[in-house]
Amino acid sequence: MRLPRIFFLLAALGLASCAGRERGPLFLDGQGGAQRIRPAGEGRYLLKRAIPPGAADRAFYLRYRPAAEGAGTAAELRVLDPSGGVLARAELNDGITPLEVNQQVALSPGSRVAGFTLAVESGRRPEILEAGLARPFVGFELAPGRLHLGIGVHGLPLPPGSMQVELASESYGVGDQDWRIELDYELAGPADWADLRLLEDGQEPTARARARFTATAGGRRAVFELDALPGARRWFLHPGTIGFAPARLALRPLGGGQATVRRLEVVPQTVRAQAAGPALDPLPADPATVLHYDPRYWRQPDYELFAWERFPGLLILDTADYAVQDRFFKRLAFFVEKEGYRGRLVTEQEVRGLHGYNAHDYRAEDLERFFSDADAQGFALNPEEELLRAILAANGILGGQGAVLSISRESSEVLRDLLLTHEAFHGLFFTLPRYREACQAVWEDLQGPERRFWSLFLDWGSYDYRDGYLAANEMQAYLFQQSRAELNFYFRHLAAGRLERAFPREAPWLREFLGSGGGGFEAAFDRLAPALRREAGLQGGRVLEWRKDGI
Repeated sequence: MRLPRIFFLLAALGLASCAGRERGPLFLDGQGGAQRIRPAGEGRYLLKRAIPPGAADRAFYLRYRPAAEGAGTAAELRVLDPSGGVLARAELNDGITPLEVNQQVALSPGSRVAGFTLAVESGRRPEILEAGLARPFVGFELAPGRLHLGIGVHGLPLPPGSMQVELASESYGVGDQDWRIELDYELAGPADWADLRLLEDGQEPTARARARFTATAGGRRAVFELDALPGARRWFLHPGTIGFAPARLALRPLGGGQATVRRLEVVPQTVRAQAAGPALDPLPADPATVLHYDPRYWRQPDYELFAWERFPGLLILDTADYAVQDRFFKRLAFFVEKEGYRGRLVTEQEVRGLHGYNAHDYRAEDLERFFSDADAQGFALNPEEELLRAILAANGILGGQGAVLSISRESSEVLRDLLLTHEAFHGLFFTLPRYREACQAVWEDLQGPERRFWSLFLDWGSYDYRDGYLAANEMQAYLFQQSRAELNFYFRHLAAGRLERAFPREAPWLREFLGSGGGGFEAAFDRLAPALRREAGLQGGRVLEWRKDGI
């Protein structure tokens, strides 16, 4: 039997109507459950079943699409309990961005969510896409086509190429030290014809990008000057870096560039009380953080432990003075590097009065060998060496990969800058295989007078220059501890005088060799620079990518 066409038309309309009702927004409870959101009057949306958060760490979120361009909405979002009471409220203003928005609202523990309302003050109502409960996120995140707006964000203007955000005081939890701010950003320098010509020749541009980051709260202000190669970065700002919990943060490009923030999050961070024992977990950081971190915020008085987050397994131990540093590392220095002592465990009496180093760097293999030999020989370690062993084991370096670096607060600010830059390049040599191979190739290619100079130079520093691995490592660190423009002064003037005094018989040759422009320092620098940029995203002499204003 053939049915009239009208039957199929009516059936199709009925199915479309049902499908339309079924396609209403979902409410996700954050624990695998879901139900439809039911409209219940103008701007009012209810759930069939009220949902408890299930845990204290849950926030309400609303995902919506802003009204049409030019018709921004000013509205208040109110989260309702089963009695219709308001659990929480937040301003919802989709005029800040044309992107899809996922906005969170904080809930009190034990809250039962039964629905929400949108009280629109002006403009058109946004399109609701989804609602639910999720882990609280303090800050914001920009993804392709979407803005994730977490709790604690009061204002977020997004002018092109920059950022400013206002944060509520409750964003920082209990106490003013239990937090850190994580910032994912990207810097771009101004367009430059010289850079375009380099790109055409298949070379990387050398221009850097600059920006200013400002943190304020009440009458307090901290300013940071950023200076780095263009590209994406992650920055960790601690109480010991800023000095207070900021209420307003702003990032502005300098010199015609751009600064784009992809994510800003305030992360809870446990500050271990001294009575709980020394901290074995490092603070995520970069070298500039180590230099600028206020020691009044250290978790223990003798040292603070950091991790260079950009390069996994690279720890940095900053000590209060040289005495503390010696107790951690002096015997390691003799065991690993000092000519005449390498591979031998020495007593503290044997090296008393001998100089270790004012800065240190050790790879995982040498650290493992030191502690294994001590165990095998029943050699007594001091408390700091045992603590170092515990730190290395807790961070997967003993029996694994990575390295530890150290500087001291007893060094002057200028010397700390130089020493940490030098040690940072050792860390890169240890942890970046292709960069290390490039350095070893340059060392192996040294011939005649250049090899003679470097052998004298390393011998003056008490390094075993016959060890190719050690020699290549030291060569690249001394080359890159300063910029290319400073190589001439360091090697042909400062180091030359030291070598002439240490090796008087070599003084005439040194004066003739260096006076005629010998050494090949610039050529070696230029040969290694592409590998450094490719593998580490850095330039020689420039591992410190920001400075705090006034320091």
